[in-house]
Amino acid sequence: MDNVQDYFFGMSKQEILDYQESQRQIHEEQINQYHNDVQIIRNLKKQLPKKLFRFIVVSLHESENWTKLEIVDITTGKYQQESKDFGMWVDQYCAYEDCYSGYCYVELPDGKYLKWNYWC
Repeated sequence: MDNVQDYFFGMSKQEILDYQESQRQIHEEQINQYHNDVQIIRNLKKQLPKKLFRFIVVSLHESENWTKLEIVDITTGKYQQESKDFGMWVDQYCAYEDCYSGYCYVELPDGKYLKWNYWC
């Protein structure tokens, strides 16, 4: 048997087709989320003061694995002062041993918040 057959060993043709369709949908959702994230970042770069935008970019970089940018009205988690000018709300939980996941929020000038999901 080749690798594909080994991977699907014991599955019916319908189960294989359902699995492949699920994988296609997940991939499509990831592409759409990426384009949404890029559009939000581009819009923020045009609208925000440079210092705040830089803080957001550095925070995203430090979050390592981040996605699902959203503009929201409320936060969860605890506020953390990150610099003399800016802070963020962090809602974090332990996914496994020393692996953490959660949400970060940075306040925007219009009283809304940029939210993103991160994980290790």
